[in-house]
Amino acid sequence: MKFPKVTGRSLNGVEVALPEAASGKVALIIVAFVRQPPGVVDSWLAPFENEFGSDPSYTVYEIPMLEGIWARTISGIIDEGMRQGIPEKMHENVVSYYGNTELYCDVLEIKDKGLCYTFILDKYGTIKWRSQGTVSTGEIQEMLRTARELNKEWA
Repeated sequence: MKFPKVTGRSLNGVEVALPEAASGKVALIIVAFVRQPPGVVDSWLAPFENEFGSDPSYTVYEIPMLEGIWARTISGIIDEGMRQGIPEKMHENVVSYYGNTELYCDVLEIKDKGLCYTFILDKYGTIKWRSQGTVSTGEIQEMLRTARELNKEWA
């Protein structure tokens, strides 16, 4: 299944369209609908970054998905709060989406908006692996193995 098109603005102010922005790379995409407890997103992000962070054939995007008129109205305040809490080197990789999230929930088979969802995409934007919620050691290994194997397929 192809990852659905999501267009939003990164924390450094650039409009980004995914999965196109990740095209040609193995991508870790983390989607969250509510603020996650401390460490949940990083529990997925850190192992991926540690393993592949210096390799340009991999990329990462975090997509906070916020819906409702209230979110759009105060989007500047929300984004500024995220900019302050997220290291500046990651600002181009955090793409805020403000709008209707139901289509994404349907397509991505998301049942619980309280969890974060993690996807590994191939260079064409096809979902090759997914998980949700809090990470486990086995899932980290599976995520990294999948990403490595996808990159080997293109070598």
